[in-house]
Amino acid sequence: MPTTEHLEPIFYVLGAMKPEEKVKFIHHSFQNRTVSMRSFTSV
Repeated sequence: MPTTEHLEPIFYVLGAMKPEEKVKFIHHSFQNRTVSMRSFTSV
């Protein structure tokens, strides 16, 4: 189970986004069948 330091940066990015911006997933895969490599950007 990941610890919170892996997730905390996401909340800074989401909080800095403008209300009209949306999240778009630009990559999704798994490494070693357990580690998600999902990446996203704001559009």
